[in-house]
Amino acid sequence: MSHARAGDARDLSGPVIQEVTIEGMSFTPARIEVDGSTPVVLKITNNDDRRHDLKIGAEHSGGIPPGRTIVHDFGTFTEDTQGWCTLAGHKSQGMVYDVAVTG
Repeated sequence: MSHARAGDARDLSGPVIQEVTIEGMSFTPARIEVDGSTPVVLKITNNDDRRHDLKIGAEHSGGIPPGRTIVHDFGTFTEDTQGWCTLAGHKSQGMVYDVAVTG
């Protein structure tokens, strides 16, 4: 199986691997576009000074301590989906991540 290079938005022959950075109350980038049959794998680096996480659908990254990087397979999506940091107040402060399904 072929893998996308870190940072690539899409590779139809394997999972999407996108680098995501956490700083303050935001994910950067805050959106990914994928084909409905392509697994979304995120490499998430927490550059903030507090713990964060990301929940998209049924998948949850678990807590990501400051300065740490994790890789998590969030699976495939058949429709547009929004994920967010589950810590109290973070979603309402704009800490959301959008998955846009293109096909």
